[in-house]
Amino acid sequence: MVTDSLRGVAISGYDPVAYFTEDAAVLGTSLYEYEWNEATWYFASAANRDVFISNPEIYAPLFGGHCAMAMARGYLARSNPQIFRVVGGRLMLFYSIGNRAAFDLAPASALADAFGHWDPLPDRRASAPQ
Repeated sequence: MVTDSLRGVAISGYDPVAYFTEDAAVLGTSLYEYEWNEATWYFASAANRDVFISNPEIYAPLFGGHCAMAMARGYLARSNPQIFRVVGGRLMLFYSIGNRAAFDLAPASALADAFGHWDPLPDRRASAPQ
């Protein structure tokens, strides 16, 4: 999982549930945190934290929070948590607006390519649908 190198917080402290409920990148707070998948996750509210706890695999970004389009192209790249898409009920983050736009041109193909590159990685965590 991509974490903030200074704080060890997943997706730079953004609330993963808010992407779904508010269609926005919303910063969480350490007041509502949860440890999952060897990372600390911040949430904007206790309710969002509790929703995440009930099914973290649904709300955690695919590809460990790495850029989905970079993964489709065969490499790992950090992402910007403010640049995202929810596709098929799953959160994807992107390095840049350009990468998101490239993904949007053929999302099904890009997603298939990304999983093809992600699945064989030896150190990945369970962020792909089971």
